[in-house]
Amino acid sequence: MNDNPVVSVIIPFLNAEKYFEEAIESVLAQTWTDWELILVDDGSTDRSTQIAHDYKNRYDGKIVYTEHEGHLNKGISASRNLGFRTARGNYIAMLDADDAWTKHKLEQQTAILRAYPEAGMVCGNTKYWYSWTGDTNDISLDRYMHDNLSSGTPILNTLVAPPLLLVLTLNGQFDPVSMSNIMLRRETIERAGGFEDAFTGMHEDQAFLAKVYLGSPVFVSASCWDLYRQHRESCHQVAGKKGNQESAELFYLNWLEKYLGEKSIGDEGVRDALDNRLWNFRNPSLNELRYNFLQKTKDTVRTLAPKLLPRSVGEAVISKYGRRRPFGWIDFGELRKVIPVSESLGERGGNPIDGYYIDKFLGASSKYIKGITLESGNDLYAFGYGKENVIKGGIFKIPAESGPVDVELPPDIPRGGCDCIIITRTLEFMYDSSRAIETLYGVLKPGGVILAAVPGMRTPSGGKSDWYWNFTSLSARRLFEQAFPPGNVNIKCFGNPLAAVSILHGLSAEDLKPEELDYSDERYELIIGIRAFKPD
Repeated sequence: MNDNPVVSVIIPFLNAEKYFEEAIESVLAQTWTDWELILVDDGSTDRSTQIAHDYKNRYDGKIVYTEHEGHLNKGISASRNLGFRTARGNYIAMLDADDAWTKHKLEQQTAILRAYPEAGMVCGNTKYWYSWTGDTNDISLDRYMHDNLSSGTPILNTLVAPPLLLVLTLNGQFDPVSMSNIMLRRETIERAGGFEDAFTGMHEDQAFLAKVYLGSPVFVSASCWDLYRQHRESCHQVAGKKGNQESAELFYLNWLEKYLGEKSIGDEGVRDALDNRLWNFRNPSLNELRYNFLQKTKDTVRTLAPKLLPRSVGEAVISKYGRRRPFGWIDFGELRKVIPVSESLGERGGNPIDGYYIDKFLGASSKYIKGITLESGNDLYAFGYGKENVIKGGIFKIPAESGPVDVELPPDIPRGGCDCIIITRTLEFMYDSSRAIETLYGVLKPGGVILAAVPGMRTPSGGKSDWYWNFTSLSARRLFEQAFPPGNVNIKCFGNPLAAVSILHGLSAEDLKPEELDYSDERYELIIGIRAFKPD
């Protein structure tokens, strides 16, 4: 028995017999073993109380059982606070009794808190877990918290200062973080004053997190560590059936407004975001009128715009020339200029078009991103697309200049032991890129894969002077087939005429419609995706 475990895990439960054991087993399966588990009974009347006692007896000293005096039901906030008062660890992790963890959660979150001593909390990418049923129809329903995160909100794998996460959450730009996802320092909970006992059900998590976001930096990771089970008995589903969701949200927003006043917090961003949310509740008639007006305006524009836009007096002439307009009649509009529309080349104020295609390529290749995965530059793509399938991620460095080419690996990654290597926005800066690929081939384990993305028809990013190459599908294939067997190299190109013109003018992906970006014309190779597999 360890009298001072590093991590205290708290599971509050109320009549949780259906999923309780799976939650506990996911803690027992952790690769980090210096923990204690505190099971907090909130007055259960089903078999879950006995389940908790059985585990406590089996793992005495490792698992602790506690309950409110008289076996009372006091609500989720009071139960979390009881668990915290019982905890001995310096790091506190929460797990709801119907959820589960991936096995590296405690190990990886502890490492982050140790690497970032200023972080009061770490959170990651929650999986909204429908496929737990085993029904094949439910697999397609699975999604992730960060799926809703805008590309214009660059907060992943970084330390986020107060109160940005609260502003983003109130504005609907950042999904509320699951309690099963987080790990906190003991002093963070103490500074926040614990959980609000007034919240016995919904929004107790948001009330607590609001206090954390206002007072502590939070590290937001792209890694997925928790499986948030979606089922009919969850408090959110039950509240939805009873029609209580709106009243619960209003209770939280009113509490937050009062809390900000009591603490004399006048941050303009927080106040504006909160006022916008409250306006909908306090002005229901105006809110409905505003919604209907905007919807009717959109419908009217869609219907009348094609009819009201003036037609060129040359339409009769144009029709005589079949499909080709007469020379000089092309309407370039704002694009008729010899300098780019935007000098930022799509890299400010939105998602670059090449970034959109890189995301599309890696999304289609996500099943290969697993195990030990290395990435050039940072590990956003590895954990963003591999999620819980990535056991260990890391960043490799490789020299861009000619001469002896070697790769600098993280110290705990062996050569010849890597399952996947992601290399983007790198090979175009390497004069001798063929030798770099040969070196990376040696880093892969048999059966491993390189997922690479290289630029085709576009200008050098940011006008960089060390940009050596633009590629074609043919040159990319020849380059990788110098190291990999020809049958093991697959090429996928992305682009079309509109996307090509847009990227040359420095426009962003948001300037085009998704269907315009997704249309594929193999003659316009803006981004070339390569999958190269090392033989088994």
